[in-house]
Amino acid sequence: MTTPTSALGEGVPPDLKTTPANILSFHAESKIQHRYAKTTVTSKVDNTNKMSTEIFFRLVLPESAFISQFQMEIDDKVYKANVKEKEKAKEEYNVAVSAGRTAAHVSQSVRDSNKFTVSVNLEANKQVTFKLTYEELLKRELSTYKHVFNIDPGQLVADLSVVIYIEEFSKIIDLHVPPLQETDEIQSQPTSQVNTLAKIEHPNPNEAVIHWAPTLEEQKSINKDGVKGQLIVRYDVDRLAHPEQILINDGYFVHFYAPNDLKTLRKHVTFVLDVSGSMCGRKMEQLKAAMKTILSDLNPDDLLSIIIFSNGIQVWDSEKNYGEGDFIPQPIDISPDLAQLENSEALHGSSVIVSASATNIEKAKQFVDRLATYCSTNIYGALKKGIQVALFGKRLSESNSTDQQNPESMIIFLTDGQPNIEESNTDTIVNSITEANNITRVAIFSLAFGDDADMEFLKKLSLRNSGFARKIYEASDAALQLNQFYKQVSSPLLSNVTFKYQENQVVSDSLTRTNFHTLFDGSELIISGRLHANEITGEVNARGCTGLICPRIVKPEIIPEHKRNFMERMWAFLTIQQLLDKITAEEDNASLKQKALELALKYSFVTSLTSLVVVKPDDTTAEAETKRADIAEDLMYQSSAVMMCAPSYPESK
Repeated sequence: MTTPTSALGEGVPPDLKTTPANILSFHAESKIQHRYAKTTVTSKVDNTNKMSTEIFFRLVLPESAFISQFQMEIDDKVYKANVKEKEKAKEEYNVAVSAGRTAAHVSQSVRDSNKFTVSVNLEANKQVTFKLTYEELLKRELSTYKHVFNIDPGQLVADLSVVIYIEEFSKIIDLHVPPLQETDEIQSQPTSQVNTLAKIEHPNPNEAVIHWAPTLEEQKSINKDGVKGQLIVRYDVDRLAHPEQILINDGYFVHFYAPNDLKTLRKHVTFVLDVSGSMCGRKMEQLKAAMKTILSDLNPDDLLSIIIFSNGIQVWDSEKNYGEGDFIPQPIDISPDLAQLENSEALHGSSVIVSASATNIEKAKQFVDRLATYCSTNIYGALKKGIQVALFGKRLSESNSTDQQNPESMIIFLTDGQPNIEESNTDTIVNSITEANNITRVAIFSLAFGDDADMEFLKKLSLRNSGFARKIYEASDAALQLNQFYKQVSSPLLSNVTFKYQENQVVSDSLTRTNFHTLFDGSELIISGRLHANEITGEVNARGCTGLICPRIVKPEIIPEHKRNFMERMWAFLTIQQLLDKITAEEDNASLKQKALELALKYSFVTSLTSLVVVKPDDTTAEAETKRADIAEDLMYQSSAVMMCAPSYPESK
């Protein structure tokens, strides 16, 4: 994580050549309070060279984390960074650029992450201490919270340690620290092995402390050139005792909602799959492998539809004989005319919306196995057809008198490219599909397969349509990535979930999101806000497998006053995060930007609207402009003084 650079090369006297900077210590400390994690990394570096050397400090951060503090200490003088509005920071940055003293570096090194880099030109025999703090709200997925710390000092470090403190209101269960993960690819079978270098203590059932401090010899046994990998901590909390919690601290509340006694809703899954020319080869083979596994995981009472598209669009018909050999969508839409399915008799006879019976699953697998790639990418036409199929799936269930419960409808949309036929303007596609989806309100989950897919377009599409987008990385584990994504959305428990609190108890404009399209098994809904007093009552309205439910919310628990500040920062973090999503999804977003900016500045969070500015030893400044971290190439502007780069976030438009 700390390396020097030098312009000296061959022909330089041996006594002037630089050697790697010596990292005297590298300490990381994470404090997780009720899912909210604050991580501080401190690294002390010694320049043992006989000349000034540029020392770099690099750290890979979780994608959802916000940097909240950074400082450097040299000769007992502390240089603190400030969070400023992007345009104002840019003005200071431009002044520094004109003096030729700044640099910026943006890159991606680990999945779902951002890379922070700073450098300082350190005099001979001097020491510098870097200190970085970032914050994140752990998200529950597949019944577990996961805290990841990326370690890569670039050398053996005599004083290396990571300490993680966990404090929850409920009993901590299923705590697992696996061996250091040297690759971010998904393993085919989750490991049950434990990290023998991690020492776990339980001061009480609601707290845990993980110490990881390998000796030099233990570091060498992992990697002779220095430890490199991910230290991962997984855990959950006891849901039997507390299926939901409301915690109050210093005028703020947080409501965690994850009931554990609900039956899974039926679902109608419409797969919309890109089979254009760019999907050829390994991508298509991985898609086929993933789809076969996913199809096997469908419940027999679920409904299933498959749409494939290139320049043409094809809806799979379970009763149709597609002949022999590879199958590709026709250059024109030859799908069944779904407008003919208006009458009840035709609906019951539909073979494009079928139950996930063993027979139909086998037919679907045979169809998927024969898919071949061809031609262009008609995203607009495919999504229109997906909405149409979802609508008729809804009518099919409504017309079936034996159906006690209408299935929860979802579209799983996968593409590796960008629209280039029928309609190529992504804003037009998002607006048109969202309008067409007003009746059905089907959730659209988008998967961006590889680097060529337009992730910002897919994120906007899904946010506007009650879903979310994920990137599928081109690697040997792509099929496992697809399977893992499906598991997250495969078991809906509740739909149309709304939280209602007594208006005279909460500050209404402080509430984070209170309406949710779906609650999935293994996940958790989180609501936060400010209170007028330390009391809160209300109810939850939702649709479950037995119909509408309206339970009263649980009695809140008061967190001791001496544990101040963390819940307010959790509220600010969640509010900013949701505002940034709204900014991405909505076109008229000036007021949203202003609110997010004000909060980011107040709480010193580095976001897409703010930048981190550090005052350098020569009294000039350098700005860490926020950019996307998944830029394929590195951007480097040479500097003799300092370099700063904050994590990258999508540019807010």
